[in-house]
Amino acid sequence: MLAATITFLLRIPAGVVADRLSRKRLMLICDAGRVLGSGASASPLSRISFTWRTFCPWLQLASLVGPSLGGALFGFARALPFVADAVSYLLSFLAVAAPSGHR
Repeated sequence: MLAATITFLLRIPAGVVADRLSRKRLMLICDAGRVLGSGASASPLSRISFTWRTFCPWLQLASLVGPSLGGALFGFARALPFVADAVSYLLSFLAVAAPSGHR
């Protein structure tokens, strides 16, 4: 209940911030935060847990495949799923940061 209340209270201020920033800058900030969050989760000293929710229906395949892949990676090394997650967000960050051919 507390998490739902916090989420609800943060949506309006987050919407205001999102409306005032450029989309590219916002995507870079979010990807950078995800990279840092995934890195913190991979730390053996970390007591932080992150919960990510997917709202886009076309990402259902990732929701089905991701946990299995994460379990397989976890079988190799405990930090490996978190490192793979951080690398994916880093690649996303670099793709968004790359100069585009049009304006």
